[in-house]
Amino acid sequence: MKVLRPTQPTSEQLTVITNHKPGVFVVRGAAGSGKTTTALYRLKFTVRYWQRRRRDGFIDGPVRVLVLTYNKTLRGYIEELTKEQIKGNDVELTISTFAKWATDRVPYERILQEHEHNGKLDALAAALPLSEDFVRSEVDYVLGRFMPDRLAEYIECERQGRGRSPRMPASLRRRLLDEVILPFQEWKKEQQAWDWSDLANAMAAKRADDPYHVVVVDEAQDFSANQVRAVLNHVTDEHTLTFVLDAAQRIYPSASPGLKSA
Repeated sequence: MKVLRPTQPTSEQLTVITNHKPGVFVVRGAAGSGKTTTALYRLKFTVRYWQRRRRDGFIDGPVRVLVLTYNKTLRGYIEELTKEQIKGNDVELTISTFAKWATDRVPYERILQEHEHNGKLDALAAALPLSEDFVRSEVDYVLGRFMPDRLAEYIECERQGRGRSPRMPASLRRRLLDEVILPFQEWKKEQQAWDWSDLANAMAAKRADDPYHVVVVDEAQDFSANQVRAVLNHVTDEHTLTFVLDAAQRIYPSASPGLKSA
C-alpha cells in the first residue's frame, strides 16, 4: 500500500509533531488537513521519549503503544504509516478499531444483530410520541454517554449535540428511561447478548493488566463518552495520549476534562 506523505510541515504542525511530553493532547483540523498524518508522525517523537524512559530504568517490559480508529476506512493507511514511524524491538504495537480492540479483551456472549437491536427498541417505544429513528439514536446516545449505574442522570442533564427537535423535557426523558432504556437493558441480559455500548462499558470498568504508555485515537469525535472512558482506563499513570478530531467538532463533552488543543 502506498502511503501518502505530508508536505513540508508548517511551524504549527512541527509544534505538534515534536511535542513528546506526557499528558493529553488534542489535534484538531478540517477534513483533508493532514491532522491524522501529523498525529501519527508525532508518534516517532513520543515513542522515542518512552524508549529513553525504558533504557533509563523507569519502565519494565516493552513500551506499549495503541493506535485506535473508529472504523476500518483508514485502518490500512494508519497501519502503514504507524509502522513506518515506530522502530525498535522494545515496542509492543497495537493498531485496531475500537470494536476489535475491545472484543479481543473482554469476554462476552454475543453482540446483538442490528435487526434485533432496532426491533426491540421499536417495540418498547411504540407508545411514545417519538419517531423510531429518533428513539434508536437517543438510546444509543444515552447508553454511550452514561455508565449503567448512572443512567438516571439523563433525566436532568444537558443534552450535548442532540439539537432542539424534538423537545425532550424531563417528563419525556423519564418515560424513555423507564419504558425503553431500562427494559432494553434487562432484555439484553435475558438474551445473554450485548450491544456495542456494553462493550465500551466493560472496557471502561476493566482496568488493563498491561496498560499503554502511548495512545493515539483517530476520529475521536465519533467515540462515545464511554469509549473515551475505556481508553483512559487502559493507560499507564504517566502516559502520552493524543486525540485527533475534526475542527468543527469536539471530543465528547465531559469525557475527559482538561484536554489541551492544538
